[in-house]
Amino acid sequence: MSGNLQAITMPKWGLSMQEAKIVEWKVRVGGEVLSGDEVVDIETEKIAAAVEARHSGVLRRHIAQEDDVLPVGALLAVIAGADATDSEIDAFVADFQASFVPPDPTASEVGVPTDTVDLSGGVIRYLRRGDSGDVVILLHGFGGDLNNWLFTHGPLAADHVVYALDLPGHGGSTKDVGEGSLEEFADTLSDFMAALDIANAHLVGHSMGGAIALTFALAHPDLTTSLTLIG
Repeated sequence: MSGNLQAITMPKWGLSMQEAKIVEWKVRVGGEVLSGDEVVDIETEKIAAAVEARHSGVLRRHIAQEDDVLPVGALLAVIAGADATDSEIDAFVADFQASFVPPDPTASEVGVPTDTVDLSGGVIRYLRRGDSGDVVILLHGFGGDLNNWLFTHGPLAADHVVYALDLPGHGGSTKDVGEGSLEEFADTLSDFMAALDIANAHLVGHSMGGAIALTFALAHPDLTTSLTLIG
């Protein structure tokens, strides 16, 4: 088969993502594509972002149409060399669709590598990624959860041990927030680090998470390697 046919598929952004809507194609059929180019805008229940091409070539066919809602892994488009024939693309698409099995929407995060730790203030859900390097702890903002870091967690974990937490009152953690003060949240972070034997950590906080990180750093400078605050 000529043309080096490559599939663009629906990505999985976040632990609970099952499907997304096609918003707008940024590259039309026949357009040249380089690896890393933004090809199509999609929208999930939580975020809107662009899918990037993982291969270079010519975008030969749109399989998904704008406003379609498709599951994770679904075929969106085909990239190929200019010499690929229509019949070859037809066969490629048919083979993909025949073997594609969409995720089970009733699975509800079965197999997701999150964990929990039972602290004095209640259960905290967290996701650890990375095997070596300094420890980084990611603290989301008000109304968020550990999935807010889905574009950050993986790259940081390449050379760090990275924890993303669901703060009390959020995500899969305890719904008991006590008085809801920054000091109480900072105490929860201190308890979390002690429970997991984390001697010190780089703290990255967004919005309310930044305020918690700052409160913690002022109270525990010996446990704080660095502080990154995102407004």
